[in-house]
Amino acid sequence: DLGADVAELFNHLTGYSRSPTYRKLVVAPEAMRDAFATRIAREAAKGPAGLITLKMNSLVDPDLIEALYEASQAGTRIELIVRGICCLRPGVPGLSETISVRSIVGRFLEHSRIFRFGTGNEAEYLIGSADLMPRN
Repeated sequence: DLGADVAELFNHLTGYSRSPTYRKLVVAPEAMRDAFATRIAREAAKGPAGLITLKMNSLVDPDLIEALYEASQAGTRIELIVRGICCLRPGVPGLSETISVRSIVGRFLEHSRIFRFGTGNEAEYLIGSADLMPRN
């Protein structure tokens, strides 16, 4: 499925096919925001049993920030590792008490974006190059 998705993506990018429906890929900007919002809501529904861990360069998308606030208010633990700009306010009583933000700043730009939704064998991992920004 993954190989077929990548082939379809390249065919779409080169104009050889229309925008396909992917089985494994989450492609920005067409599907990323909805895919992340769905996963955040799924973890929020678990309340304190839910876990979201996101590593990225920037977190500025207001819709996804609001979804993270709602997950926090449901008791979901959220761990953010953000190198650059982060418009979310962690640790605010009644808003983002279960959210922690760590900054990693070094000599070199971080290129990895790793997103984990859930825990244990049920965890879902996404690896990509897009940050949580409105353009994505």
